[in-house]
Amino acid sequence: MRTNHELSALNAELDDLYTMSEEAACFRYNVDNKQEIIDILTEQIKVLEAEADEQDDEEGRVFHFAFPTETNFWQYKY
Repeated sequence: MRTNHELSALNAELDDLYTMSEEAACFRYNVDNKQEIIDILTEQIKVLEAEADEQDDEEGRVFHFAFPTETNFWQYKY
């Protein structure tokens, strides 16, 4: 899933950011202070997590309404 890959990448980037110096973070991300980019990445992570949860819910609903159990699905499929 694209969202999960993006989420993993952002989490890794945030982890790297925490280990950077204030000066390095400001230079790399062109911000006034390190906390600014931490807040931005954290917000992006929250958005992607919400999208991932929404996708999981949608996939579950489709499967649930179509077939009451996974066994019923596979019986239909084959």
